[in-house]
Amino acid sequence: MLKPLVKQIKGRGGEISRVYGDGGYDSRENFNYLAENDVEPDQ
Repeated sequence: MLKPLVKQIKGRGGEISRVYGDGGYDSRENFNYLAENDVEPDQ
């Protein structure tokens, strides 16, 4: 679910510098995707 949200925001010209989410988004796949797109996850 995270990837489509990030793609949608970036596709509309939005900028994302940090993402906050609950445990449902806590996966290595999501962290890798954010790193590849220069988005910092909340620690």
